Amino acid sequence: MNTVFESGSVKIGLDAKKSMIILKWLDKTAQWTEDDFIRENQNIVKVVAEHKPTYLLSLSQDFMYPITPNEQVWLVDNVFVPHHQNGVRKMALIMSQDFISQLSIEQLVDETSVVPTGMFATEEEAERWLFA
Repeated sequence: MNTVFESGSVKIGLDAKKSMIILKWLDKTAQWTEDDFIRENQNIVKVVAEHKPTYLLSLSQDFMYPITPNEQVWLVDNVFVPHHQNGVRKMALIMSQDFISQLSIEQLVDETSVVPTGMFATEEEAERWLFA
């Protein structure tokens, strides 16, 4: 995996052979503001637009930011739709260890149909589903 972007909150890698972007969220997300949430997701959209992967894997075990309902709407319109337009066909998320953050992610996944999205306990399960 080749690192293509890194900040204090997320590390983004590209596995070109699998046409997959891998997001590794860091626990700094626990101190985020809404502006941080938007900025980091805009960075991800730029990386996806540049590399146009087929798959996206989000390693969200350390994602600690509870996404509000308004932010969920923003995420669908400003992240998931552009991901789909840039070639992403499936997204897999590894579940957060933080209960509230996990609930907000589950609600988001349940409410979006832009890109098929699955939630998994392990990276192996996620990749099996992505490439099936």
